[in-house]
Amino acid sequence: MADRWFIELKETIIRKRRGRCEICGGKGTQLHHCLEHDMKRYHRILTCEENCMLVCEICHTSLKQKANNQEVKKKFAIKQILRGYNIVGWYKQLPLRTKQFWLLNLDKTLNIRSGYEHKADELGIRLSDEGFKY
Repeated sequence: MADRWFIELKETIIRKRRGRCEICGGKGTQLHHCLEHDMKRYHRILTCEENCMLVCEICHTSLKQKANNQEVKKKFAIKQILRGYNIVGWYKQLPLRTKQFWLLNLDKTLNIRSGYEHKADELGIRLSDEGFKY
């Protein structure tokens, strides 16, 4: 059985993201560790609103095959920033062993010149209930 903190986190994410899969817009029922994959040793640090994407079972299964896709991570990071999360701050506080470092230079990685909203438009990211709409 899942720990109470995990159940509460999942319920919070489902409520905030209106129960929608962030990939296809279907019914979101599972949490996917998007920016940094779950590691048993750091499970509680990595299982948080900043890192968890709400997905349906079908998208979660297909995500595992392309889970290291940088484009999915970039889009999710921007979406999280637009939601008000301090993604770079969260990332900087992670233990060194978990980091892939690309996120620390998010502005450079995304070549952002005029704000995240502009880059979100360019990448086709809409902050809506219907997922990324790749």
